[in-house]
Amino acid sequence: MTGAEPIQLWMDSFKPTMLSSNSVLLQGTERFVVVDAGGEPAGLRRWLDRIAAAQPSPPLPVCFAQTHAHIDHIAGLTEFGALPGAGPYELAAHEQGFRVLREADRESSLAELTGRPLAPFAPSGWREWVVKPTRGGAAVPDLAIPLGGGVSLEAFCTPGHSPDSVCWRVNRALFVGDLLAATAPLVAGIAGWDRDALLASLDRLEAILAAGDIEWVHAGHGRPLDRAAAAAAIARSRREAGELARVAPVDRPRIHRTAAYADGLIAELEELFEEIARRIARLADKLAQIQESRTADDVRAIDRSREVGELLSAFAQFKEAAAARGEDALGVAAKGIRTALRVSELLAWDRLDWVLDESLLRYARMRVVDFIQRAKGLAPALDAVSTDLGGWTRAFVKRLKDQQIGACRLDDVSGGEEGFRRQLVHCLSRTPSLGTASISLAVEPGALSARMDPVRFFDALTRLLERQAARGAAHFAFQARRRGAGSALILRVDGADWALDEARAAVWEKVFARGGARVDFSAVDLGGPLAFEFEAR
Repeated sequence: MTGAEPIQLWMDSFKPTMLSSNSVLLQGTERFVVVDAGGEPAGLRRWLDRIAAAQPSPPLPVCFAQTHAHIDHIAGLTEFGALPGAGPYELAAHEQGFRVLREADRESSLAELTGRPLAPFAPSGWREWVVKPTRGGAAVPDLAIPLGGGVSLEAFCTPGHSPDSVCWRVNRALFVGDLLAATAPLVAGIAGWDRDALLASLDRLEAILAAGDIEWVHAGHGRPLDRAAAAAAIARSRREAGELARVAPVDRPRIHRTAAYADGLIAELEELFEEIARRIARLADKLAQIQESRTADDVRAIDRSREVGELLSAFAQFKEAAAARGEDALGVAAKGIRTALRVSELLAWDRLDWVLDESLLRYARMRVVDFIQRAKGLAPALDAVSTDLGGWTRAFVKRLKDQQIGACRLDDVSGGEEGFRRQLVHCLSRTPSLGTASISLAVEPGALSARMDPVRFFDALTRLLERQAARGAAHFAFQARRRGAGSALILRVDGADWALDEARAAVWEKVFARGGARVDFSAVDLGGPLAFEFEAR
């Protein structure tokens, strides 16, 4: 039930697939309403069976009210075939939505993007409720469809996600379609997407919530939101829209690139997660060896925690879906985005900061965020600064050597026993996996001008060194020197070759490019040096 009688509401009677949407059934004394037919005829058939069982005599009209005419919201209706004769039937949509349906506009409906069929839909004899923008206030509806008992289904034009987006309100329930998902990766930039219109619609949505005593907000995908969650979603959408002034358009080539990126991310994340698990186990063993058994148990509990379990589970599901190849590129890309968003949340868990090296965590978080940014059509941010390559490299090599010998101060720790335990864990966990490999550095005299993101670059370099150490590297030799108008960092590894296939080499080249360095792994001999080149500041 929602609000005052006599309106009844049913929802989530079936789980929508990726190319479907939530669908809601309303029953009043004057008509039945299906808000969004969804993308699967089987789901709509369930509603029609329920309606047929509840129809009085003479039968009430059945109105299909669409939040917008994207294929995942309309295909349940357009692909249904012959509807049962228990009507009469009605269609309620924005005037632009009617055009998309009549013309079978494959671009505007996203049928072209998703590969779904779409035939013209213009049934004869149906009553049409056409939603058009009016000059009323933000909280004043543009159309009202009577449901009975003095209650109406009210329409509000809210373009941005699409030109024909409409929010529907009845009593204390509000149906917003995909308005609150409009800034998501591979959603922002679709045909008809408009950032300025979206921002104005978010303002209108806030006004509707404030004026209408709304209790629940029903989105086109996902669970219903209470008022607090809806307010947070609006704020998030507004913040994310601010980043999307020059978003790239979503098309099939971009979807394939995102799917390929998601595929490539699997192997890298798998290595990172395995390394995280090894480091937590190694840290616990070290603590146990020095008789810090309680602290060791606390550390092991992190690896067995719900948060880590959810992280690995989300990743495993994505890996399984991608490996099955039952999905097309859109399916792999969409699952990759959902997984990356969840992994990003879990990697932010503060307990991981306690037991893991900052460089490893920053790198893992950076790789996931880069994928999300790319999926949004944005180039990952490059926080390049003008710096001295020699000075940064000296500090980097010193940190590596200090961590190898376990240099750490425990003689001046505040916070009593608990403070000592935390500092001990901090010291023991800040040790890259370089084994017994030695490190040398030669720096050409004078300042070495470089335009770079030093934190991002040296985090990536740490991961590369750890990879080579795991392959048996015995010595890392660094040389920082001038090269042309800029500078270069030369790395020679003794005891291990690079052994990178073309795909992984390309990934590493892009990772270092984010830090400001040009590097060509294909030009490196098996035992030859690797050159990272930087522009002058």
